[in-house]
Amino acid sequence: MLECFIVGDSIAVGISKEMKKCKAVAEVGISSKRWVAQKHVMDANTTIISLGANDGPKVDSKKELTALRNEITSKKVIWILPAGKPAQRDAIFFIAKQHGDIVVDVAGVPLARDKKHPSAQGYKDLAKKISK
Repeated sequence: MLECFIVGDSIAVGISKEMKKCKAVAEVGISSKRWVAQKHVMDANTTIISLGANDGPKVDSKKELTALRNEITSKKVIWILPAGKPAQRDAIFFIAKQHGDIVVDVAGVPLARDKKHPSAQGYKDLAKKISK
């Protein structure tokens, strides 16, 4: 069993660069729907999920992220909350609360100029919050 598994989008890519001991399967620009269709769930003690930021209006984030969460058997699940996506943020909070998961907000760390992705320091700060 893996100790740590990071899944998701470009933010997951950035986090994986700071948390090198974790196995990561991440793809820039991937939506929750496409992620769930690919079935990349692995058995790990901790799973870190960064998805939802690339979900457009045709993606039912709550449905897709619930399907993903229902496949995860990790003792500890940490959701990375995307900046500026109210529907996706609400869905993540709802799912995390149902399962007793941890939520770490991207908006709580220094952001890059696009105000969506963490800055270099922001990724370091996210990794520290996740590791607690």
